[in-house]
Amino acid sequence: MRGRPNKDGMVIDFSALMKEALKVCREIDQKVILAADSPDIRLVHSGGETKVSLPDREYILPSSDVVVLPIQASTAEMIAEYFCRRISENIKGVEWVEVEESPGSVARYLPG
Repeated sequence: MRGRPNKDGMVIDFSALMKEALKVCREIDQKVILAADSPDIRLVHSGGETKVSLPDREYILPSSDVVVLPIQASTAEMIAEYFCRRISENIKGVEWVEVEESPGSVARYLPG
C-alpha cells in the first residue's frame, strides 16, 4: 500500500483490505476458473450446466462449480490482475497483488 497516513497514522485499515480480498477469494474458491475473453474457449450455459468447448475437446460441468472471469486466460498472471482490479474498486492505493500457484511460483500484478 502507498499513501499518506490519515489522522490515526494509518494508510489503510488492514481489516478492510482483508475483507475485500476475502470477498474476491470466496467468489472463486473451489471453482473451475474459466476465461471469458479467451479466443479459444466457447462457453454455453444451459439447464444448470456449462459446456466448455475448446479447439480439440469439450467438457460439461455443473454451472455451480464454474466461475467465469473477464480475463484472457486462467493463468496466475491474469488472476493476479483480476484480483488487483476487484480489490481496487473499494480500496485505494493497492500497489500490487501476488498470486502463488505453487511454492516458488508467484505472479505479481502491478497496475499502471
